[in-house]
Amino acid sequence: MLKSSHSVHALAAALLAFVIFLGTVPSSRAQDFAMQIVQPFSPSSLEPGGSAVATISLSPLNGFNGSVSLQQCDIAPVQTTSPPVCTVSPGTVTPPASPSVTFTTSSNTPSGSYTVTVTATGGSTTQQLSLNLAVLSVAPVYTITVTGPITPTSVHAGSGATAIVTVTPVNGYSGNVTLSCSAISPVVTNTPACSFSPTPVVISGPTPQTSTLTISTIGPKTAVSHPRIFYAVWLPLPAFALISVGFGSARRVRYKVLGLTVLSAVAFGLLFLPACGNSGSSSTTTTSTTVTPKNTYVFTLDASDANSVAPSNTAQTVSLTVN
Repeated sequence: MLKSSHSVHALAAALLAFVIFLGTVPSSRAQDFAMQIVQPFSPSSLEPGGSAVATISLSPLNGFNGSVSLQQCDIAPVQTTSPPVCTVSPGTVTPPASPSVTFTTSSNTPSGSYTVTVTATGGSTTQQLSLNLAVLSVAPVYTITVTGPITPTSVHAGSGATAIVTVTPVNGYSGNVTLSCSAISPVVTNTPACSFSPTPVVISGPTPQTSTLTISTIGPKTAVSHPRIFYAVWLPLPAFALISVGFGSARRVRYKVLGLTVLSAVAFGLLFLPACGNSGSSSTTTTSTTVTPKNTYVFTLDASDANSVAPSNTAQTVSLTVN
C-alpha cells in the first residue's frame, strides 16, 4: 500500500514538471494578420482616362497589434507609355482595417487586362493580395462644340452673323473634319445659308481646332437711276466739234454761224431740261419679294470625316433672328 502511494506521488510530480516545461516553450503560432478582398474593383472594366476602386481588409491573428505598411502596389503588365497608377489609402494601418485600392488610367493608357498586387508588411510578416480589372479598347473620335456664340443674334434680311465652332480630338483622333448645317428650321423659301471657314478642319494632334460659321440671309434689291441731266451731257459735244472746225478754217464762215446756232439750241434745251420729269431723284429703291422671311431660325450643326465618322457628342445648334 505504501508502495502504491509513492507511485502516485511520483506520477503527479512528473505531470507537473511536464506542464511547467510546456509553459516555457514558445508558442508555434506567431502573431500575424490576414488579408482578403472585401469589394473587387468597381467598375471591373473602364475606358482610358477612367479609374476604379476596390476595398481590402486586414484582420489581426494571434493577438497581432502592430502597424502594417501598404506602400507597395504593383501593376502587371508594366507599360512604358502612359502606364496606369495604383495607390492604397491609407498607406499604413493597424488591423483591423479596410483600406481602399485605386487604379487610375490616362487617356492614352493601353488597353488590356491588368493585375494589381498589393504588398502588406507588418513586423516580420509580409503578405500579398491580387486584384484584376480590364482597360477597354476605344476608337478615336472627335467632338464639335459652339465655343463662340453667334454674333449678332438678330439681323435684318440681307445681313449675316458668325459663330466659332471647335473640333476636339478624343483618344488620339486625327483626320479631316468637314462641318455642315444638317438642318435649318423652319423650312421656308429663301432660307438663310451657312458656310464654314476653314473647311475641312484638319486635326493632326491633341490640340482642338476651330472654324468660323457664317450665316447669310437674302435682302431686298436696290435699283439706282442717275439724274437726267447726266444723260444730256453729251448734247453739247457736236456743237463744240462744229465750232472747232469752223474756227479752224477762216474761209468757211458759214460753219461759225451753224456752230453758234447749235450751241444756242443746246443751251436752251439744258435750261428747260429739269422741268421734264423728276430730275431731282438720284436713286430708286425697289423691294424684292425674294428675301429671307422674318423669323427665328435654328441651325443644327453636323460633321463627318473621310471615314464617315460623326461627332461623338450630342448635336450642337445655333439660332438667328431675322427681323
